[in-house]
Amino acid sequence: MGYFWIRCYMCLAKPLEPQYNGGVVVNPQLNEGLKGWTTFGDAKIEHGQSNDGNKYIIASNRKQPFHSFSQKFNLEKDKLYTFSAWLQVSHGNADIAAIFKTNTSYETAGWVVAQKGCWSMLKGGLVVNVSGPAELYFEVRKTRVKFQAVDQHGQPIPNATISIINKRPNFPLGVAINKNILGNNAYQNWFTSRFKLTGLRRSKQRRGKLLDPRRPAPVRQAQWRLGTRPQRYMGRPKIPAILGLRTFPNDLRAVATHRTNAVVLRYRGQLIHWDVRARYIDRKMLPFLNEYNTIEEPGDGASSPAKYMQKIQLLRSQGYKGPLGIGLQGHFGIPNLPYVRSSIDFLASAGLPIWITELDVKPNPNQAAYLEQILRELHAHKAVRGILLWVAWSPQGCYTMCLTDNNFKNLATGDVVDKIRNEWSSAADLPGTTDSNGFFETSLFHGEYEAKISHPKGDQFSTHQKINLVPEEEARDVYRVQINV
Repeated sequence: MGYFWIRCYMCLAKPLEPQYNGGVVVNPQLNEGLKGWTTFGDAKIEHGQSNDGNKYIIASNRKQPFHSFSQKFNLEKDKLYTFSAWLQVSHGNADIAAIFKTNTSYETAGWVVAQKGCWSMLKGGLVVNVSGPAELYFEVRKTRVKFQAVDQHGQPIPNATISIINKRPNFPLGVAINKNILGNNAYQNWFTSRFKLTGLRRSKQRRGKLLDPRRPAPVRQAQWRLGTRPQRYMGRPKIPAILGLRTFPNDLRAVATHRTNAVVLRYRGQLIHWDVRARYIDRKMLPFLNEYNTIEEPGDGASSPAKYMQKIQLLRSQGYKGPLGIGLQGHFGIPNLPYVRSSIDFLASAGLPIWITELDVKPNPNQAAYLEQILRELHAHKAVRGILLWVAWSPQGCYTMCLTDNNFKNLATGDVVDKIRNEWSSAADLPGTTDSNGFFETSLFHGEYEAKISHPKGDQFSTHQKINLVPEEEARDVYRVQINV
């Protein structure tokens, strides 16, 4: 329990001793220099020791997120492996994943937000399905970016100040909303100051009644504008249950068809994703399957990752060859992170985009901590393209989890979301100063940025340099920014 608490909340000046005396790791305390450890990718590794006697490995001159240090193991099928490591970075902070490369796959064993100047504990684990060799290495979620300030003659400008603004984070994070946002300025201000993505959560239908699809409220609630950019939102036509009536299959089919046609035709072109049943009407949108318990509950065989894949295969076998997305709801109690990770790994093999569509955590004393854990785990997986939090507010309370109280002041869960949102959209160590050769280097999350450099005398500025960092794309060696002196 002590290790778990430290991993979640503390960054230490000196790391603790290795768990289980290092287990199968060769030279876990690095008392024998770099014995057992090698370079992974194009990186320079060195052995270091601090004044307090702590020994560590330094990986420098890295050109790719996965360039680091590694060790090889022989792992055995059906064994459960736990894993931990203490990590820090030279600048700012960064999400770092521990990854085991096998003959058939890449298995993420865990992640940590490493910081400058202290040691953070990465703790995770993995289940081995096939015996064989595996190589451990570490991968940084951010991308290293280097700038050089030069004058009109190409000469470097030392001591210039560089400022970088994140114009648009590439990782979508949003929240569900409902009709209560209509006419509620406090709710609207809270939402629009934080999010550009939403999903529409319906209110309960009246017994035996159908909502009139001509009424604009279901989508109007998401149609504010932030500057000139409209909100992006997701939706699916709901087929209401007609309670208290005797309904035959053909009657139900007619009601469902009418409902779907009416809603989708009215709002076609206004949403970025539909539930899969609307694909045949709005063919410009990416349709999604959407299931619960697939990544939440290992014991629910009816909604397991294997069953989900069968449903995809069934759609294909019935003739649908068009685009498709994987929607995973994400209603968690206590997140089982290794199971979440392995489930998404399995689903990612389908090669389809994965969204978390209804993320929340059940109330418990550690709700905020569990929310942070699962958000970071999901964000760290390359196959996950976006996350929607299922936190639509009502005066009577939220479905399972709220981010604010009734005055729209943050609860602990809201503080977690704001902290993570700021991390994913910020630029580390900025503004910064170029060195004697005009260079400045930093780490950035994926997204769209603008960089501007000012002359050390403060009277000349560069034009804005646009940068777009996307996953799995190699960054340019150097971004040269010119100042006309």
